[in-house]
Amino acid sequence: MIERIQLLMKIYQLSAADLADKLGTERSGISHFLSGRNKPSLAFITKLLEKFPEINPDWLLLGTGPTMRDESSIPVIEQKPVQQEVVQMNAGLTFSTVEPSANDQFTVKQDDNTKSKTIPPEKTAAEEVKKVPDPVSETTNPEIERIVIFFNDHSFKEYKMR
Repeated sequence: MIERIQLLMKIYQLSAADLADKLGTERSGISHFLSGRNKPSLAFITKLLEKFPEINPDWLLLGTGPTMRDESSIPVIEQKPVQQEVVQMNAGLTFSTVEPSANDQFTVKQDDNTKSKTIPPEKTAAEEVKKVPDPVSETTNPEIERIVIFFNDHSFKEYKMR
């Protein structure tokens, strides 16, 4: 059933947080069953079917039948084509205004006669974090500071080293 809920989230283009807000449920509850920690509750399934009446309950619960009660009620997802716009800069450099993904490497091209230069992506703050010294593991010669003995009559005796 979790896979079917994830499919519905893709169909309606909803994140887990968006779905929780739309249904009026806790975000953590959705996160827990999407990760496999818990199973969806009856209250969640009821809210889902009330908010999205076009969903076929047999498909959602049992995985049988069509996804939607009426196939014509599937929402149409419009995806607008990305148009690239070329901008001419003062130095003769040409840049594209389309946003690259975070993992891409960027190429700046000058005129046709020049070489292209690949610029590596910037390092993130997490990559630049240096190792923090651990004072516990750096102690070279640990010594006993004190010994405490507890007795069954709830008393104790403490011995300190000199």
